[in-house]
This record gives sequence, C-alpha cells and structure tokens, in this order.
Amino acid sequence: MKYITQTLAKNEEIVYKGLISKWVFLGVYILVAATFIAIFPLLALVWVAIVIKSTEMAVTNKRVIVKTGWIMRDTTELKLSKVESVNVSQGLLGRLFNYGTVTVNGTGVQKVIMKNIKDPIKVREVISEICDV
Repeated sequence: MKYITQTLAKNEEIVYKGLISKWVFLGVYILVAATFIAIFPLLALVWVAIVIKSTEMAVTNKRVIVKTGWIMRDTTELKLSKVESVNVSQGLLGRLFNYGTVTVNGTGVQKVIMKNIKDPIKVREVISEICDV
C-alpha cells in the first residue's frame, strides 16, 4: 500500500485494503508442481509474486483507488461522491475460492475495475455503506 498511502489527501483514511486472491494463479501453481525441475516454473512464481506485490487496491473515505504495475504504473481513482453503482462478477472458481471482479461505475464513463480481488462481496458492501448506493 505504499503508493496509496503516499497519495492520501488531508483527512483521508483507508477504509478497506483489497488484495489479489492467490487462487487466481491456481493454474500457475499446478504447472509449477507438475514441472518442478525446469526453470519455467521458477519464472512463473516470480511473475506471480511481482503481480501480487505491485497491485494495490483500496477504498478510502473519499475515493476508490487501484494501482497496478511494477515498472510501468497504471492508476485509476474515482471519488466516492461520483459513484453510481457497484457490480460484482465471479466465475465458478471465484465463487469457490471467494475472489472476483468489482466494477465501480461513476458518473459519465468513469469506472474503476478491481480484478481478482479477495472477498468482492465485502468490497461492494464497504463501498455501498459509504456511498449509499
């Protein structure tokens, strides 16, 4: 949460910290277990670690923030006062392992997408409580 913590405005505090679910990478883990001798599995695990460490998602008392990327950074922010709706999408594995995608739609064409986030229903509840959506 280094980036998000550094960009907080005055009187802004983090209400919820989102994490990427490690279950999203189940296929990578199975591949690593099946081919534990080759170098590819090691590179795959390094890639998983980089993706998890370089992704920050949070809901503050003023905005929703998503930051992705290690070398090249991509950030999306939406003020909570502009939120119109919050959608949750979960596939079969997402339902089983409690992860999914939360899309926060703002006025106009603004939106923040929190992909592969742990406990997406909780994230929707937190945003809905703050915004009365």
